[in-house]
Amino acid sequence: MKTRFALIAATLAATAVALAGPAQAAETPGIHGNAEDGARNWSMQAYDDCGVMAIAHLVGFFTGTTPSEEDIIAAAGTIPSVDHDGPTYVKPADLANPNSGDGIAQLDMPVLAKHYGVNAVYTDDDSAADTGWATGMPALEGYLDASGAVVAIADADIIWHDLGAGYGPHAVVVTEVDTVNGVVHLNDSGPADGADEQVSIADFESAWGMDGHQLVVATT
Repeated sequence: MKTRFALIAATLAATAVALAGPAQAAETPGIHGNAEDGARNWSMQAYDDCGVMAIAHLVGFFTGTTPSEEDIIAAAGTIPSVDHDGPTYVKPADLANPNSGDGIAQLDMPVLAKHYGVNAVYTDDDSAADTGWATGMPALEGYLDASGAVVAIADADIIWHDLGAGYGPHAVVVTEVDTVNGVVHLNDSGPADGADEQVSIADFESAWGMDGHQLVVATT
């Protein structure tokens, strides 16, 4: 069973894909996805809900309407979890300490997306053979070529260049991989400048690989 993760604003090669998206990625060699399109759906989190907000941004990308944080929290509170007893997400009881809640389980992220009409699957290194959905950089680039955005779970200490801080796993939307300039573009609900956040491919790969290349991929 996957553990829940929570983080507050800080402080295909093996799989053929034919995914539906708002637009195909620009046909530019070395560019996978479209960071400019992706950044239009960004908003900042106020609670321990990076996974919830990543789904909000993914929903916005595919439907054109990004749920507000309060609206998607309210929805998540009515949807039963497939991972544990209770709903998929509950706002922290102690709002004076907004990082005091339990976050959302990785397996519940596709469930929350489905509520908004976006079909999605969760995959990682351990489950890829069973799900039929590959992970790793070649697969990620292929998903971006086909649909334009995916959710990845990566170590925030590396993404935010704050090694040793102990932030841990953090959900972000990957909107573009630029192999020409060696840059990954993200929608990151954590920092105030998280729209089109840019990290090196090397740092992203290191951060993403720490917990098994976890992805939530929209399938329609």
